[in-house]
Amino acid sequence: MAGDADWLTYLDRAFQAQGRLAPDVLASVRAWQRTDRHYEALQNMARDLPVGDLAAVESDEVAAIRAHLDVAIGSTQTPFPMRVYRGVRSVKRTFGLDDARDAVDGVFEFAGYCATSVFREVAVDQFTARDGALMEIALPAGLPALWIAGVGSHALRRQGELLLSDKVRVHVYSHREEGTIEVLSMEVIKV
Repeated sequence: MAGDADWLTYLDRAFQAQGRLAPDVLASVRAWQRTDRHYEALQNMARDLPVGDLAAVESDEVAAIRAHLDVAIGSTQTPFPMRVYRGVRSVKRTFGLDDARDAVDGVFEFAGYCATSVFREVAVDQFTARDGALMEIALPAGLPALWIAGVGSHALRRQGELLLSDKVRVHVYSHREEGTIEVLSMEVIKV
């Protein structure tokens, strides 16, 4: 998919300053991509929830990763308006609603880091479940963001991940159905 590779390369250039982040910060970016219990603990920490049964040294590691992610996210801003995607497995858990249509005209704040993809297919195929929805998110220029695909694990580059800080606020402005997928279009209004 030459178009996807070109888009990734273009975004690499737009976020190139992030490649010069300190080695320990870049190591934390790669740690974010792990699928071990640290990921859940990190999200819980960002959500002000208990981090679970981690040992003290592990809790310190998670806190350091969180601090490094905040530095990395704050290091660069989106250079232009962008559209990104996030699949959610549960509309109820994400929005507190039984029906995705009820989110229209609502303002929501996402607790925890907001992992998105620049590729719609990735969000649909890997992260959208039967009771979930696809979030189509308009980002303004100047929004702090971390281009994980550019500085993270090369094996996961194809995910096209762009990470937004915790406490992202969005306004949902439309709902539509595409086959079996419910799509919520929204825009970031405040971080």
